[in-house]
Amino acid sequence: MSILLERFRICAARAHNLSLAVSIVSIFGLMAGDALSQEYKYKCEEIEQKSVLSSFGSQVYQGYDGWFFRRYELKSMFEMPDSVVSMFANVNRALASKGTHLILLPMLPKGMAAYDFLPKDGVLADMIFDVRLAREDYRRMTSVLNDVGLDVVNLEEALREDPSFDRNSYYFKRDLHWQPAGARFAANKVAERIESRVSDAMGNVEYTTSGPVEGRLVSSLNLVLNELCQSPVPSEPIELYETKQVVSSLDDLLTEEPVTDTAFLHVVGSSFTDEAKPFAFNDFLRARLRRVVDGFSIAGGGVDQSIYAWAQKSEGLGRKPRFVVWELPNLADLIKLAPEMNRTIVPAIVGSCENEYLIASQKFESSSQIDFDFPDL
Repeated sequence: MSILLERFRICAARAHNLSLAVSIVSIFGLMAGDALSQEYKYKCEEIEQKSVLSSFGSQVYQGYDGWFFRRYELKSMFEMPDSVVSMFANVNRALASKGTHLILLPMLPKGMAAYDFLPKDGVLADMIFDVRLAREDYRRMTSVLNDVGLDVVNLEEALREDPSFDRNSYYFKRDLHWQPAGARFAANKVAERIESRVSDAMGNVEYTTSGPVEGRLVSSLNLVLNELCQSPVPSEPIELYETKQVVSSLDDLLTEEPVTDTAFLHVVGSSFTDEAKPFAFNDFLRARLRRVVDGFSIAGGGVDQSIYAWAQKSEGLGRKPRFVVWELPNLADLIKLAPEMNRTIVPAIVGSCENEYLIASQKFESSSQIDFDFPDL
């Protein structure tokens, strides 16, 4: 910084413009002050090396102002090989044959949402996180999926187009999950997408939301940090909300979506959207759309377990919901899981052979020999 300031002083002096020299020095002085204000909040010596050997088993980097990032949260590339694209396209077609519209909700990596707190502009001890490259490749990924007919909510684009939202309230500093503020932001974007698809998106179920009440979030990462760091690392505050259906009479309990009828909206995914977690994504959807929202997410279930279980449940796909939101926590897992998901989830959705999936049929009579000709495929 001192070298740059000296060069600008020289240039200004040659122009015989003292006021310009003063203004340039002031600007760079402010920039230098901002840089100095970015500090590591906790003493965590050699955390990058020690974290790999801890019970957490993942490399961790300390950011500024109490933020911590795991290595997989600093992805710059989002691979979409043909196997993954084909799997998504097949799942989408299978659901469409059942009358269900699929909305994909890939999670925005923490490094992209909170890049302001990455140390040294993403130049880390053993890697470089380029947020511009990450943004471009995230957009390319969503574009590839859109091109094959997928309905994808692009959270990176949504955040970029909404400067009023505080990006630093999207994720927790010392946990992999989003804060309720981030969950509400994503829920509103999903609701907007549904509202753009159908004219009757708004239901008539009344909800009331109370809060926020401040609680404390004790995450597994926070516990490990207190093993690795030389200074105490406190748990984080969390804003807790409670959403309830408004019931003024017994008739209010009979919603417009009886259990035996077609459902409106289901959510499958991971701990981000799990009903048992305090992030309230489904509740924010309920309140926004005034609809019954059924959740089938599984904490720790990755990208595949919840949708596979949901597809086989009578109260899941059996109710033929008009919409299903598929939240995807870690996109990197798709590369190794896509072939198996194609072989298991798609048949689970299709179920019995019917409609365009029926290629031949014949009634079997009592005889010792059956001739069965398949059409050319």
